[in-house]
Amino acid sequence: MTHPDLIAKYGGPVPRYTSYPTAPHFHGGIGPRTVRDWLQASRGEASVYIHMAYCKQLCLYCGCNMKVTNNLNVVSSYVEVLMAEMRMVAEPLPERLEVSTLHLGGGTPSYCPVSDLEQLIAVMRDIFMVRYGAEVSMEIDPRQLAEGMPEALGQLGFNRASLGIQDTNPEVQKAIKRVQPQEMNRRAVRLLRDAGVRNINVDLLYGLPLQTPETIRRTIDDVLELKPDRIALFGYAHVPWMKKHQVVLENYGMLPCAAQRMVMFDTAAEALKQAGYLAVGLDHFCLPSDPMGQALQQDGLHRNFMGYTTDAAPLMLGFGASAISQYRDGYAQNVSSPTEYMALVKNHELPVVRGIRMTGQDHARRAVIEQLLCSQKATAPDLTDLLVDSVRLKDLIGDGLVKWQGESLYVTEKGRPFVRVVASCFDAYVQPEGRYSKAI
Repeated sequence: MTHPDLIAKYGGPVPRYTSYPTAPHFHGGIGPRTVRDWLQASRGEASVYIHMAYCKQLCLYCGCNMKVTNNLNVVSSYVEVLMAEMRMVAEPLPERLEVSTLHLGGGTPSYCPVSDLEQLIAVMRDIFMVRYGAEVSMEIDPRQLAEGMPEALGQLGFNRASLGIQDTNPEVQKAIKRVQPQEMNRRAVRLLRDAGVRNINVDLLYGLPLQTPETIRRTIDDVLELKPDRIALFGYAHVPWMKKHQVVLENYGMLPCAAQRMVMFDTAAEALKQAGYLAVGLDHFCLPSDPMGQALQQDGLHRNFMGYTTDAAPLMLGFGASAISQYRDGYAQNVSSPTEYMALVKNHELPVVRGIRMTGQDHARRAVIEQLLCSQKATAPDLTDLLVDSVRLKDLIGDGLVKWQGESLYVTEKGRPFVRVVASCFDAYVQPEGRYSKAI
């Protein structure tokens, strides 16, 4: 169990490091002209992320960029614009890119009408060449799994689905406005696997109102019944200054503190390990037979805006409102508002409004941070030169959370919960008072 003194010392806000430099440091100096130049230099493999920006209803924990609508015509119009953006992005490319990973996130992709999804995937496959054996996945809300959707996913070549479950306790579900009985989860998994979407991920949250170690343990039991291949156990990020609806959750009293959150995580992690799951990076677990488990054993794990991944493609193209693309020379992000996004694309303008161009030092630091987040170790001949906060790293070493040997830095098992803090020691952009999510 993690000592309370360490939680008090290192449990403050730090970036999640799904990129480096991280998104808060993007700026308006990166726009359509820069992105066209980057696209003209893009070849080979790419990951594709498609952001479906709409949900049928709001979950109070949500920190995603999404809009609520009950009008499926709005969703259909958005899909039309997604296809137009894909065609526009393809124009400057010197060759047809090979897609190694495709993921539909949101929002609620499973809220999309089946016919629109079929058309979207057909256009994507026409523009890009999807590699044989590529991971093709989609986020699923079991409450919004339309008639015929599982069968359509199987026919479209989807081989992985990520189910948003968060918590199975009825009282917690009522508090976060996501009532989702376990039978609904069982049904979704059964339908998906019967349709050929064999690989199932489950997303869970800890640190929500009314959660306790006991309720978390019961949630894990419910999830194990589904036999998922991967489980993501995310800490709830309470950011009411960004997502005002989250304030409502404070009506249930004080949210779990850092020490309580750590007990919840440790309870869940221990139960998953006892069930045979491997701990992957900071907050993921998988079966040893899953490709992620194999990548972990072979130092082939990576991290990007889709989280932990086995995909090594250096290029990631993001489509949709707020989507972020990763190029060889930097990052570019689309405008966040779905309305503004649609207006720009309809005007045949790339909807890019911000980003950052990377320096040589940025590339080197990104490599170190990714190694730390993925394998709890980093090796580089210039590790000392890349270090930004030597005082904090010295404290981490003194507390037994890190070991430095030659050109390598190792995060101990005791230090695993604080790996983002270790990574921040190499972050030239991090702001001590920045509004990031908490380390614990």
